[in-house]
Amino acid sequence: MQPAVRYSPDVESPSPDGAATIRDLSDALRGILETTSRDYGHAVRAVHAKSHGIIRGARRQPYRMSAAFRSDVNGCPIHEPAAIEGDAP
Repeated sequence: MQPAVRYSPDVESPSPDGAATIRDLSDALRGILETTSRDYGHAVRAVHAKSHGIIRGARRQPYRMSAAFRSDVNGCPIHEPAAIEGDAP
């Protein structure tokens, strides 16, 4: 296992469409805020804070697994990319 990488701005890789994503999120949240304000007629919290993220990694399957649990017919080790997108309520 590799050691954890301490956060600093130089480890970031902003996506080319990051500005558009921020604009789209802002527009969506503004719409929610305006609808909530119109529906309630007074100040309320329009949205609850949520965490969103994408985790990138790899799935590894070593030789030592029993044949019943291997994913391939040849029993070769597997190392393939994996991504998980999630949010927390």
